[in-house]
Amino acid sequence: MRLLKKTVAFILIAFLSFVPIAGVAVTVPITVYAASPALSSTSLTVKVGQTKTLKIKNASAKKWGQTADIVKLAKKGSSINTITVKGLKKGTCKVACMISSGKILYCKVKVTAASSSGSSGSSSSSKDTNADKKIYNKIIAMKAKYSEGSRYDESNTYKGYSACQAFAYLMSDTAFGKDKPYYRHYDFGALRTGDIIYQVPGSKLSDGSYTTTTHALVVLKADYSKDELVLCEGNYMGKAHWGSTYSISEFALGAGASVTSRYQYNASHSVKATKPSGTMSVKYSYSNGIGRFTAKKLSRNCTGYQYLISDDSGFPYNRTQTFYTKGNYMQFYGTESIWASDAQYHVAYLRVRAINNKGGYVSYGKWSSVRIIR
Repeated sequence: MRLLKKTVAFILIAFLSFVPIAGVAVTVPITVYAASPALSSTSLTVKVGQTKTLKIKNASAKKWGQTADIVKLAKKGSSINTITVKGLKKGTCKVACMISSGKILYCKVKVTAASSSGSSGSSSSSKDTNADKKIYNKIIAMKAKYSEGSRYDESNTYKGYSACQAFAYLMSDTAFGKDKPYYRHYDFGALRTGDIIYQVPGSKLSDGSYTTTTHALVVLKADYSKDELVLCEGNYMGKAHWGSTYSISEFALGAGASVTSRYQYNASHSVKATKPSGTMSVKYSYSNGIGRFTAKKLSRNCTGYQYLISDDSGFPYNRTQTFYTKGNYMQFYGTESIWASDAQYHVAYLRVRAINNKGGYVSYGKWSSVRIIR
């Protein structure tokens, strides 16, 4: 199974729907100025992560807003007449300012890629970047044998695997060698070239549906500054495919059961998105055929939640269902025992952690204690 890449078309929204910066809507008396109201710039170019200043001249600002969430606006100082514009991800949009007379002025903003970015969510060195390039070149060389659109289906096998998994482990061994150990984790803020994104039945997709089959995809490139993954895969409609692109945030908040990596995983790796604060806990309730998991909602740096549910307290990747929600609860219909595959003991294990996803950069809070469901 393969995720469908979603393309979002941003349209110019009515200015009255814009959210005032920091919840501030300042009403000021209309004043007659000798010069015409104007913005300090009618066009800006900022890099991802870079901040520039924009202000209104010869007028007083009432509200600010933007037509797409590729920039972050913030009030600078005590006056709403000056703001900062921070680039979040590559693209173009308009920043608009409504002045006290009701007139709206626009500044066209272009966000470009950061001047330098690593290939993972961690702070990467040039050594890491060079290593990823070597891995990429080894994998991409296999395209000569398994070309775009060539047959690669259930009849293809490797090391006891078939179809997409055979393709993924073949690419991994080609790049890293057969003897390098595997590390498995659930952190989509630490993806690197050569990693395998491994979905299992029950993984929730960004459209709200759930996977019904196992599928494996191989990371060719992970560019967090652009919120972009470039992948290759086998057995998509029985064929090999190279260069499919997806957003990192789509996997972090909507899909993907686990990551299988040949890089040693460091759970405390440095990331460019602030980690959610606080200790998580989770409650479970079941009534009238409806079950509900409710996480303790964190007040800061939290954009979603990652739930793991397994019949094994070690949460192995092949026996664990992964769910992602933007709200602090997950609800299901059915019997309690659907979470426990062990027919004798009917025991399932649950844990949850907070996610912070900002412009493609992903970080995770601490796991909650494990809750046992019987």
